[in-house]
Amino acid sequence: MVSAVCLTVRMNGQQFLQKLSEFPFDSFEYYFSQIADSLCLGDVMGAGDLHRLSEAASLARHCDVAFNGLGDSCEGVEPERELDRIMLEQKFMASMGKLRYCAGWNSLSRFQRETATRFFLEVAVAENHLAPGS
Repeated sequence: MVSAVCLTVRMNGQQFLQKLSEFPFDSFEYYFSQIADSLCLGDVMGAGDLHRLSEAASLARHCDVAFNGLGDSCEGVEPERELDRIMLEQKFMASMGKLRYCAGWNSLSRFQRETATRFFLEVAVAENHLAPGS
């Protein structure tokens, strides 16, 4: 998880992304660092703000799996786990609320913010996983 990176007071955004890029190439941290670096987020956002973004992105990914299962199957989407999904969604929404007040997030260009949102923060429930009558 992204929180495994120890933030220091003097760490800037680029240094934070560099630390994440040291994770295995098939990890979320590595993926996040590569996309964020390609968008030059480390030039605009500090380590703390990038950490908030990575936490929200990680929660978004967990929500997507919780709502849609893994791959083409419905594995992991069990009605009795609805309370867990609700709690996860609430954590994601709270993290998004914190992110929206970050100076670094608000300093991004429209292109950077929209692209980061598309890659990291969009969560959608597949039509075949919607409750009947939705």
